[in-house]
Amino acid sequence: SSAPRQGRSRARGAGICRARLAPLACGPRMTEWNASEYHRRSGLQQWLAETSLAQLALTGDERVLDVGCGDGRITAEIAARLPRGGAVGVDASHDMVEFARAQAAGANLTFEVADARALPYEGQFDLVVSFNALHWVARQAEALAGIRRALRPGGRARLQMVPRGPRRSLEAVIDETRAAPAWASCF
Repeated sequence: SSAPRQGRSRARGAGICRARLAPLACGPRMTEWNASEYHRRSGLQQWLAETSLAQLALTGDERVLDVGCGDGRITAEIAARLPRGGAVGVDASHDMVEFARAQAAGANLTFEVADARALPYEGQFDLVVSFNALHWVARQAEALAGIRRALRPGGRARLQMVPRGPRRSLEAVIDETRAAPAWASCF
């Protein structure tokens, strides 16, 4: 797993978060992440976002805000679909934003450090997206209100989050389905 950090200094063993893509600061303020480690291990997050984006119709002139942009890969893919528009990626992690700026460039692509609970935008975006990031936000109502403020009239949001509650493995769901009377004869 990735090495978490306390503040801006690297942790050495103790206090490592249990999450596979561990944030750099464990506890109530999880804002700093190890960007290069996240980039290396975030294939699932990338695939989920790409799957969602494949269903999204864009005309090419939209302004898009990506909240919790992480390493910037998805934001860069969005910007590539906007030849007459632009994409802005925001993340609370300075490391992620620095990494994104170093990895992706384009006249229609920018990255900024911003807290999802206090987005500094008013009616500037046609679309706001967030993939697998908002579940890390403690006060989600504030983030959702900021997303609404950032949207232009008629704008839309596509938000993907990990739900609260138990997330059983696929194997457990298959075993349960296989054992259910309605399906037992099929296995």
